Amino acid sequence: MDKNKKIRREEALKKAKQKKIIIITICVSAAVVITALIIFNSLQSESVRPDADGILDLTRMSQTMVYASVMDMLTNPENYLGKTIKIQGEYNVLFHTPERPYNFALIEGASGCCPQNLMFIWDGSHDYPEIGTKIEMTGIFSSYEGFDFPYSYLAVDDITVLK
Repeated sequence: MDKNKKIRREEALKKAKQKKIIIITICVSAAVVITALIIFNSLQSESVRPDADGILDLTRMSQTMVYASVMDMLTNPENYLGKTIKIQGEYNVLFHTPERPYNFALIEGASGCCPQNLMFIWDGSHDYPEIGTKIEMTGIFSSYEGFDFPYSYLAVDDITVLK
């Protein structure tokens, strides 16, 4: 009789543990869903929309949204072609050849990981800032074919050095 009682007690404990696991799983799932909804709502309110002047002003966004927007521009350039973009970043240059520098704005993510480089072309003769200088620029999002591959860039109207 003691053995049956012990078995029933173990089964009851096992069922109680299973119920706790189910309750914990439901609570964690609910927390994840609520967190996802909060993030989705905040992203929607901070989505990339033109201002009154028709400019997609990324300078007013959080670092996370700027990074996500630049990533979207580079992966879905057709959605941004011809649009005026205003953005801040760190000036960088890569010399493919001594005659042809490639200018970039380095866009950091909030975590500091995996920065994006947004290439820009500033027609004419200009004094470029030192590498690593924080800049703000406005221009038309464009693309060109090079080496059988499309390249996206910002055709910059103006660059402002930030302090």
